Amino acid sequence: ETQNMKEADDYFKQYPWTASGATYTDLDKWLRTKGVTSNRKMKELFDIAKEARIIYQTEKRKYHYNGLKSVNFIDTENLPFAPLSEDEKSAPPF
Repeated sequence: ETQNMKEADDYFKQYPWTASGATYTDLDKWLRTKGVTSNRKMKELFDIAKEARIIYQTEKRKYHYNGLKSVNFIDTENLPFAPLSEDEKSAPPF
């Protein structure tokens, strides 16, 4: 999770979200009141937030807040047992 994702989440989580969601225009106007004045920065925040699923858009074109979910990857190299071989993975579980 990058600093940019954290920054985008910090902005979007402050928005007064409602169950009906928010339009792009609502979010754009609100972010501008929070000091995001450059169009480039605005696009960057939206792109990062959508890509990281911090916000998502419904079929009604409204945005909803999902929040930044920390992703934990399992490091198979350091497991206390050997990873399953391909034969073991495809074997029936009994």
